[in-house]
Amino acid sequence: MKKYIYQSIVLSIAILFTACSSDDDNGLDNEVPTITINVPQQEQHFDLGGKIMLNIELEDNVSLAAYRLNIHQASDGHTHGVVTMSEAWEYNENFNLENSPKNYLVENEISIPADIAEGEYHFGIIVLDSSGNQSEAYVDIEIGDHNHEH
Repeated sequence: MKKYIYQSIVLSIAILFTACSSDDDNGLDNEVPTITINVPQQEQHFDLGGKIMLNIELEDNVSLAAYRLNIHQASDGHTHGVVTMSEAWEYNENFNLENSPKNYLVENEISIPADIAEGEYHFGIIVLDSSGNQSEAYVDIEIGDHNHEH
């Protein structure tokens, strides 16, 4: 019985030291991906029925796995009285990245519906690396009639 207890203690200590080894820390990816939104730019205007051109640089120290694009209205959505306006627009799309690249350039376009509510919207991108680390970035954009005076 003493031999069994002794072996259990030695095994537990061995497991403890190997689990806490600093060599294991070298393999962990704790660094979040980086995002550089070149286009759209902060407060850029887009017309109803137009397109939002995208140019976004994604980078990770190990490998990228996926990203999500999101556009939603910037207001809190409350109204007073009877309002006859178009509905706020929300866009969500997920993309998986093949071959786990370290760098990826998002060059795409998003069509804007012609019948949505005009106003300020948030454009966002959320990026996930292969280790589950996540980053997100947002810019404010304006969608609607640009022919009015300020």
